[in-house]
Amino acid sequence: MGTIRGAASVLVVPIGSMQDYEGDIPGNGIIQESGLTWLLLDGATIGSASSGAARYATDKARELFKKLWNNVNLVIFTNTGVPSTRGATADADFDAGKRLSLPDPRGRAVISAGQGSGLTNRARGQTGGAETHTMSTGEMPTHGHGAYHNNEVYKLGAGGAGENVSLNPTYYGFNAGTDLQGSGNAHNIMQPYYVTGGKLILAGRV
Repeated sequence: MGTIRGAASVLVVPIGSMQDYEGDIPGNGIIQESGLTWLLLDGATIGSASSGAARYATDKARELFKKLWNNVNLVIFTNTGVPSTRGATADADFDAGKRLSLPDPRGRAVISAGQGSGLTNRARGQTGGAETHTMSTGEMPTHGHGAYHNNEVYKLGAGGAGENVSLNPTYYGFNAGTDLQGSGNAHNIMQPYYVTGGKLILAGRV
């Protein structure tokens, strides 16, 4: 647990907690304030002091490493940066100097795992969605494009001169097409959004 001590209270924040941040973020992606260490979430790696991890290579990363290893399906690497399979346990991989990727929520809305009422079940660490979408014919609502033609033929009355012209409508089959509309380009489907400075995860005490 990370602990923030104030004059009148003690706030306990679990390691692995995430929060938005609007302050300046150092180039190494590590923020240490109020006795706590926060890491920028951008897909960089964490691991032991011998792991060579890009974001946080220290034995203090063990608890966060274990929490992520056990709960989220993240990419793992050897201590030389080669993609690797998971070992028997999180502790075994940490002690072997493997690197674990941090989540990367940049450009994504974050939702909770599980299944809300009437909604789709979502697994922890799952990603999905798109910024734009091009509709296919199968996604369009059923609709029609009507095309009608009335070919009217006028004939002179049978009585000869002086007779009025009479109307004798006659209908013929025909081929017709409608004008083409639309561009076929992808359209924006993003909800209104606000961009923060970055999303952080609590790694532990300084």
